[in-house]
Amino acid sequence: MRDRKPVTIYPDSPPRPVLEIAMPRPPRIYAPGGTVHVVARCNNREFYFIAPEDFEVLLNHLREMVSTYEIRLFAYTLMSNHYLC
Repeated sequence: MRDRKPVTIYPDSPPRPVLEIAMPRPPRIYAPGGTVHVVARCNNREFYFIAPEDFEVLLNHLREMVSTYEIRLFAYTLMSNHYLC
């Protein structure tokens, strides 16, 4: 490992040494106006969305985000332990 200066991650935290860690994948590329595939999974792949009301809450949040951030939503899939947009 090469010698590197410690860095501050959070404003109120002390500097920490930089570790060279292999990333599992390259960083995402963000292109303004581009298409993004969103996936969110429940913790430990547990099943949190069971009752119809659970899905309604999730859909209401999705509607609010689409409206607030002026997103064009092409499709979505709701499952009992994750969703895709």
